Amino acid sequence: MDIKKNVISFMNMKGGVGKTTLCVNLSDCLSREFNKKVLIIDFDPQANATQYLIDEETFTILIQSKRTVNSIYENSVNIFSTISGDETEELDLSPENLIIKVNEKLDLMAGNLALAGISFNGDPAVVNTLSNYLQQNNLAEKYDFVFIDCPPTHSVYTSSALQIANYYLMPVKPDFLSSIGIELFKRIIHRHNRTSPNKVDCLGIVFTLVQNYQYYLECKERIKNMNMFSVFENHIQQSSLVPKHAERHEFLYDISVFKSNIIELTREFLEKAEQGASI
Repeated sequence: MDIKKNVISFMNMKGGVGKTTLCVNLSDCLSREFNKKVLIIDFDPQANATQYLIDEETFTILIQSKRTVNSIYENSVNIFSTISGDETEELDLSPENLIIKVNEKLDLMAGNLALAGISFNGDPAVVNTLSNYLQQNNLAEKYDFVFIDCPPTHSVYTSSALQIANYYLMPVKPDFLSSIGIELFKRIIHRHNRTSPNKVDCLGIVFTLVQNYQYYLECKERIKNMNMFSVFENHIQQSSLVPKHAERHEFLYDISVFKSNIIELTREFLEKAEQGASI
């Protein structure tokens, strides 16, 4: 039986490029339009994906009841930089407890600001914690896709995500500074693939926050030629409607002027995922 290659990390070393917007809206469209079962793991301490998907009251309850990705790390020795002298509480780390349902086909493992307390200290066990959890609970086999939303830094979070991911998807804002971030990230991936048994391929670059269409086309062509990445034909336009709807936990699929666009982008994603596009 073929092993699924369906774990995808959303990564960019530059912030403010629409990474979470892309991750959440691809997941939503996959679940509602294409009937795919998706798990989002919010691995960014800012927990923006979580706050996009669920209301504040539910988020507060999840934190108080320790039903976030943070709990996978909490019982591990020396993983947190600040540990109280109290006896460690036994936590329910079962997927049934940590994973919550967003819609019929979309699930979430919520993020938490407490993730910022993870202390790496060169311990490979820390980097492998998330990977081990997914493997022990056979999560990749239970979903069509597992998406990991990562912070925009090279850190224990990105290193951990790369240990389990089959591919990474890179959201890029079409401007000069973003192209610099691509070069930096390309070197990080090259170093990871040279030293780690888990090799990760690029599923492609998706342009986000696109304003000037002609400038976007020029940047797209330049980045495509310069980096030899697979570049998506579809993109996400910048609009004040996007954050406005996100605040109400609504998606591009719910905005009439964006619906066809996100469907076509998601369709292209599925094609690339099936082909196993790479660098």
